[in-house]
Amino acid sequence: MEDLRYFWDTDSNLESPINVLVKLVRPLTVPKLLWYNVKVKPYKTKITNNGYSVFVTSKWGRTMPFISDGPLAEKKFLFYNMHFHWSDTNAKGSEHKINHEIFPFEMHVLWRNEAYKTARKAKREYDGIVIMAYLFEVSPNENQLLEPIVDCLEEVKKGVSSTYMKDSASVSELIRLFEDDYFLYRGCVKDSKMTHQVTWMVSKQIQQIGTKQIAKFRHLLKTNGFPIARNSRGTTEMSNERMVYHVRPRSLSLAMGMHYNRLSRTAFFYSYFQRTPFMIEDREPPFKEGFSKGKKIQNNIRRPYGTSTRRSV
Repeated sequence: MEDLRYFWDTDSNLESPINVLVKLVRPLTVPKLLWYNVKVKPYKTKITNNGYSVFVTSKWGRTMPFISDGPLAEKKFLFYNMHFHWSDTNAKGSEHKINHEIFPFEMHVLWRNEAYKTARKAKREYDGIVIMAYLFEVSPNENQLLEPIVDCLEEVKKGVSSTYMKDSASVSELIRLFEDDYFLYRGCVKDSKMTHQVTWMVSKQIQQIGTKQIAKFRHLLKTNGFPIARNSRGTTEMSNERMVYHVRPRSLSLAMGMHYNRLSRTAFFYSYFQRTPFMIEDREPPFKEGFSKGKKIQNNIRRPYGTSTRRSV
């Protein structure tokens, strides 16, 4: 346990995003990630061009969308915001790489721990922020999940401008929900004020963004009037020692006989968030039904609400 705690603390201070080297990734079996209230529409959704990226923020009443379970155990993480990374060409743009491959577009969905009253407080804590990363390829076909946001971009073309969606969209109408099949790791993100420790969940399913859609992002302007040509940070190379996991589809994990083991690192993320000892050998983790059910297609990829998925890395 102390050895794993050392690795956790060390990785939390390593820079991110990273170049995920699949051959170095460790398999991990945890309960499914659960999504709650993701079909509840907010009463207000704001789209902002801050001169660096596009941010999507929403306001709900008492019923807010959140994620739980999976490697997060019973902790609840509330939806915080979404933002995007791109460049002026298809040869670059993403912050994450997979086996050195760069993607033209990346979307980040941020969630904050409900235990902390504000996002500012959550950013100062080791378990305050979860970031989901989605990688995109350019396609002739438009991605319907991005359309509500793309439709607003003309109104926020100038740097530091904002508008509101005419018809606010729920979380499930904007992003592809996943329960498993993602890369999981810890890292830190630096900004001008401080360094934040975050938990990353990088979807293994590569999405598509339409040619016309990404062009509208590329037409957005900075505060100086020039286009936002590139807004992605540099990528950190993944070392042999860095703990990066592939949360496998549950059916695949069980078929391979992958259960929790008292001394196995595969149980560490779950036990760390839950603050409990490791699972007893060969005992299955707790399992709950969630809201993330979608149509099952090949390789257990789920594409609810018309999400366009081209391939898996």
